[in-house]
Amino acid sequence: MTEDYSELISYLDKRFSSIETVLEKKADKSDIRELINAIDGLSKQLETYFHEMRSMQLRMDRIEKTIAQLADHTGFGLDL
Repeated sequence: MTEDYSELISYLDKRFSSIETVLEKKADKSDIRELINAIDGLSKQLETYFHEMRSMQLRMDRIEKTIAQLADHTGFGLDL
């Protein structure tokens, strides 16, 4: 009878060890929150970057327009 229990205990020990190994690899809520916060931070940085790029493009367009107007006014031909 003791032998039966030792086999059962050995089996259950192996089984619980494999379950613990799987559970250690799983992400918990704090890991998910960290990932969400990191993604949110990157999203905000990208949004700021895109706004800055759009602003710079508008600024470059205005500068190019001014240069073209100056070139027309002075009679200097530009090929843009």
